[in-house]
Amino acid sequence: MAERDYTTRRMGIVKAIENKLKLINGNSPYRSNLYNNVLPRLKFWDEVQDFPAVHVSAGAESRIYQGGGYKDRFLTVTIRVYVQEENAVFA
Repeated sequence: MAERDYTTRRMGIVKAIENKLKLINGNSPYRSNLYNNVLPRLKFWDEVQDFPAVHVSAGAESRIYQGGGYKDRFLTVTIRVYVQEENAVFA
């Protein structure tokens, strides 16, 4: 059952990042509305239809075991941002 707990925590972290990014709503100081274009999974360039798009996913996890049964856990999170613009910095 411990493995399921870890998966739930990993997805909870991805979901929390997704929810924060969805707060980018196009109102000042933001230039774009990301609400409908933030997804908790990766897509490749040829799969993206709406721009700008942000895709978040959990990657590798590492653990460092400390004394007394304590452990530090580190999770790699990949965030891909897709824009369709000649000058991507402008978008």
